[in-house]
Amino acid sequence: MLFGLSLRLSSFRKRPSFASSRGRTRRMCWFYMRLAQDADANYYAYPLDLVAQISDDLRVSSVHHLPTSEHDRLRSRARPFDRRRLHQPAHSEYHPNLRPSPARTLLPYRVLQPEGSSVRVGPGGLLTWDSWRLRVGFNYREGMTLHDVRFRGRSLFYRLSLAELFVPYADPRPVFQRKAALDLGNDGAGVNANRLRPGCDCLGVVSYLDGWLVTAEGEPLHMANVICCHEQDDGLLWKHTSFRTGNAVAARSRVLVLQTVMTVSNYDYMLAFILGQDASIRYEVRATGILSTVANSLDSPSPSYGTVVAPGVLAPSHQHLFCLRVDPALDGHDNSLLVEESRPLEPSDPHGVGFAPRSRVVEREAGFDLDPASNRVFKLVNEGVRNPVSDTPVGFRLDPWPSQMLLAQPNSFHAKRAEFARHAIWLTRYADDELFPAGRYTMQSLGREGIASAIESRSQAADASTTRNADIVLWHTFGCTHNPRVEDWPVMPCETMVVGLKPVNFFSRNPARQFPGLINGTIDEINKQLDLRCISSVDLVTTYTERIAQVNKIFRAVTEVNPEAISQARLLDENRGATGHRSPLYGLPILLKNVIATNDKMNNTAGSYAMLGARNVREAGVVKKLRAVGAVLLGKSNLSQWGGIRALKHTNGWSAHGGQVRGAYIQDQDPGGSSSGSAVAVDLGLAFAALGVDTTGSILIPAGRNNIVAIRPTLGLTSRDQVVPVSENFDVVGPMARTVRDASHVLQAIAGPDQHDGLTLKAPLPVPDFVAACNGASLRGKRIGVPWNFINALITGPPLNDELLAFNKTLKELGAAGASIITADFTEVAELKTWRNVVLGVDFPANMDTYLGGLTANPQEVRSLLSLRDWTQAHGQLEDYPNRDTGFWDVFLEKRAEGWSQSPHCKDYQDAVVKMKKLGGDGGILGAIERQQLDAVVMPTSITYRCVPFTGGPAITVPLGAYPDSAGVVRTSNGGLIEVGPKLPFGLTFAGKPWSETELIGMASAYEKLSNVRNKLRRSPAIPVPSAELLAKFKIVIAQFVSAVVGSTLFITQGES
Repeated sequence: MLFGLSLRLSSFRKRPSFASSRGRTRRMCWFYMRLAQDADANYYAYPLDLVAQISDDLRVSSVHHLPTSEHDRLRSRARPFDRRRLHQPAHSEYHPNLRPSPARTLLPYRVLQPEGSSVRVGPGGLLTWDSWRLRVGFNYREGMTLHDVRFRGRSLFYRLSLAELFVPYADPRPVFQRKAALDLGNDGAGVNANRLRPGCDCLGVVSYLDGWLVTAEGEPLHMANVICCHEQDDGLLWKHTSFRTGNAVAARSRVLVLQTVMTVSNYDYMLAFILGQDASIRYEVRATGILSTVANSLDSPSPSYGTVVAPGVLAPSHQHLFCLRVDPALDGHDNSLLVEESRPLEPSDPHGVGFAPRSRVVEREAGFDLDPASNRVFKLVNEGVRNPVSDTPVGFRLDPWPSQMLLAQPNSFHAKRAEFARHAIWLTRYADDELFPAGRYTMQSLGREGIASAIESRSQAADASTTRNADIVLWHTFGCTHNPRVEDWPVMPCETMVVGLKPVNFFSRNPARQFPGLINGTIDEINKQLDLRCISSVDLVTTYTERIAQVNKIFRAVTEVNPEAISQARLLDENRGATGHRSPLYGLPILLKNVIATNDKMNNTAGSYAMLGARNVREAGVVKKLRAVGAVLLGKSNLSQWGGIRALKHTNGWSAHGGQVRGAYIQDQDPGGSSSGSAVAVDLGLAFAALGVDTTGSILIPAGRNNIVAIRPTLGLTSRDQVVPVSENFDVVGPMARTVRDASHVLQAIAGPDQHDGLTLKAPLPVPDFVAACNGASLRGKRIGVPWNFINALITGPPLNDELLAFNKTLKELGAAGASIITADFTEVAELKTWRNVVLGVDFPANMDTYLGGLTANPQEVRSLLSLRDWTQAHGQLEDYPNRDTGFWDVFLEKRAEGWSQSPHCKDYQDAVVKMKKLGGDGGILGAIERQQLDAVVMPTSITYRCVPFTGGPAITVPLGAYPDSAGVVRTSNGGLIEVGPKLPFGLTFAGKPWSETELIGMASAYEKLSNVRNKLRRSPAIPVPSAELLAKFKIVIAQFVSAVVGSTLFITQGES
């Protein structure tokens, strides 16, 4: 009996075998005593000096006494037990059942989330939170792993995992000299994961993830609640106090914690990935548990390699060396490692105060040490993607945990088995079978199987390829050297180690502002803030209007802002909570091309002063649909006047009413036409989206030139009623946005039948779910045709070859993503402009007569194309005539006088319509699709106006690339705008057969995610961009503070209203 309690002798787990002096392998097992009354008593409180030698059939062959002093050795002769080592249980027990109850000094602490968690967990380990999207995995060895980690849709990391943990002990006495464990390779973080419990392991509203492993018998093993996922307040996210006013603005930080806990014998490890709103990732290790102990003589001094923590109980010194495996995919898999050191400037610095970072890119696999003296920084970068502000490669910085590396001698057994512990940083090329830095099989390993040996082997072979712009892996060794303290007994307070991954010039501004930047903000991001009441529709209208005011004098993208937009937005805000399920467009401001009629205070001028004050008989069909889903009509966008059908020597994007639209990538950029203003406005974030109208390229061409997405729908999918017409054979209304998903949201809202457009009544119902086509979109198995004879006939010679080079590179990427790329030549490759102009020459005059004659208000009494021409010529100062002629109208009216009409008896017209159908059908896109059984045809967007409009089917353009800085400049003959030049974007178009929108959207979305071109392109430094951004409308707590100036602090708390 010990202090009224009994003791029980417990055999401890078998220790690894070791070689004797005679070279034979012996298996040893040593023993502890514990209190018998409670199974949770401390197994390490009363270590015995007994060790048993065990035969292969698990029989005890001999018993020895372990060393108990610094210079002692293994002995076979028995010695009596020293009863002085039996000490008070309260000194060595950690379990509350075996200890006195502590005094209560703290009040309860509760974490409440009345509206639930913002975390969403989907099938396959898919997890979304705030701007993050990733998948969570779990396996026997590594435990929790993260995959396909993305922030705001941009790829960051392919895989993150803890790859190994080595715990070597410092006790050099036989048999202790072999005491060390590779805890993941020998035991496994997954199989040793705890079942987590609410209120203890995790606080707040917690989501738990289960794991599935396989037993030695091959049976499935269910591991419940092995990962907890919860939000956590993390202090201040950012703050600034204006010393001028005394006012401060501060935002609270919220992080997402993904945590697992493993127990390996005596030690417990809390392992957590922590995701921040600033796009940072922290990997946090908290080491706790019980010290591994050995018996110690009470009559000898304590050894230098340990600490006596209780009578007769020695805790040897040891190290915990972790290895974090980081597989980057920063905007793609071709990444590099950049090593940066900060150094004083050259002696030429006259004041001796300057310093600057100096960087080098690592070209080969190697190991590296930390160097705080030079502020050595390790950056993972994508050299192919540059930050538009700093003009440096986008990247992420490793914030290492400064640690002492392995202290064992290089020729020691420990050093041979744990090669990764030589250096803090390792860089390797990716290899499918290289997941573990100490080798795949670590139990009883003899070394030379780890990361250093692999690098050495490859360096001597022919495959010692570069690590620059390659698929690479970064390994970080970190941990702690634990010289135990008495305060670590009987259970150790957490020892915390934190590794960081932080963006460096990856974003164009602080990503932690909690509300989207409007130049790239998506519908989903904006809606998230609207749902949280962080912003309102009024805020959106106000901010977009301010952005328009900041740059519209330069770019002329918007002709007018709706004076009723604020009142519309305010009403929608008031009704937001009462409307139940809402459209994603509810409360979002959208621009309309200035040919789409509205019944409000806005004009519908088609770019001409002749139409100021004119009124239509009703609103356009697409406008009615936008109002029905709660969209705010922000204003009208500028355009090529009358859709580019006026002057023979016209300029894309010019209108008398709106001025000259210019693109926003280089000075004097030709914006493309005719939906020029819509494209430029969307690109600059003057609205989240806009509607354009396409006749023969008027949506696709400007979208391609302005680095955005646009959809030309199938004729009949969207209404054209009360839209200034050009040709019923070609005209179609379509969405223009910055992402495929956003464009799909808008198309969803405006698609469907309209009783005033008979073609829409013939469309198949129901309208498909276009947005769903973006979910899980893939290119695998798709058959994509390339009409090389058509492309080569139109894209010839420099500088257009740059566009063709980018197109060829993209075809390879599509193929690598699983698509089959098939040559699909057209049988009709001819000059199309003549035939097109015959159709337009008949349709436009007839349609204009009908449209103008049907206006309910027409202040200038312009009732026909003839009277419109006369008015334009008579008001030359307003309409810039004769500098800009009326050549198209003159020819059309002349041909009408000669008998051109839509009559079936007009042979010229009927022949032209037949030819158009031939060029779009059997001789063009539709014929190629049919012959080759294609899912789509792809081509550079710049040439689509020569074929796409004649199919009657859909097409979607997505950003493809931009001309390099070395490209030559080509200016238009009219207006002198740059249509080819450095940094000017171009697009890629997917075209299909009628009613194939969902298929095209799926392919375009998959390509968009694969390429991420929009975020890679840079504007000329001379191009101004609007700076107005959303200001948060979070719950605001005003706290008075006392200082030299009394002011207020605004605490912005996300999620509260």
